[in-house]
Amino acid sequence: MRVSKTDPAPMSLDPVEVEAALRALAQRCLSGGFAIGVRSLDPFYPTGEPMGRGRRAATFRGGRACAQAALEALGGPPGPVERDLCGAPLWPAGFAGSISHTDRVAAAIVARSPPTGGVGLDLDTAEPVREARAIEIICRPDELPPGADALWAKRHFVIKEAVYKLYWPVARTLLGFDDVRVTLDDTRETFTAALVNPEKPDFAGTRVMHGRVTQCAGLFVAVAALP
Repeated sequence: MRVSKTDPAPMSLDPVEVEAALRALAQRCLSGGFAIGVRSLDPFYPTGEPMGRGRRAATFRGGRACAQAALEALGGPPGPVERDLCGAPLWPAGFAGSISHTDRVAAAIVARSPPTGGVGLDLDTAEPVREARAIEIICRPDELPPGADALWAKRHFVIKEAVYKLYWPVARTLLGFDDVRVTLDDTRETFTAALVNPEKPDFAGTRVMHGRVTQCAGLFVAVAALP
């Protein structure tokens, strides 16, 4: 479930602003306790240059540092958050979480499970998608409102990435963009995501999940959650 992930990032991001926006989304999505970690990635680049060859290692280390901080803040075990064979984070029993990053900032959210059945987080630059066919790749025809443009598609992409990050740990199945139909309420900054491919297993007991999306600090930020 991928297009080119990260567009050129803003030169400066305020992690405090990102954390505040993410916390506000989580408070509206999650029914139980949660913790958040947000960090600038600048210290994780040896040269301070995010587009250099150290990008992959820097984003990985920064994302795992956010995850570990959030997990420990919620009373979880200390130590690094490991990953499965597909690279996804492995959360200890009793916890669910998600990690995301751009070239300049990383974030993680961890919730107690139960009561939270699952959580997905994605953030990316609030810039139009660059691929010529990106809108039709990302969006189903029945998702497109009149006047949908490349910036609208970027937000839709972030929402679907958050849904995918929730879905994989609970279903252990890959999703394509067409497998999910997203309905977005711009006024309330809410969305629902329905599994429309009958061959895909459900979200641990339901075929519809809910989430929130917002824009802050030059980013789109989306959180998807199962109650």
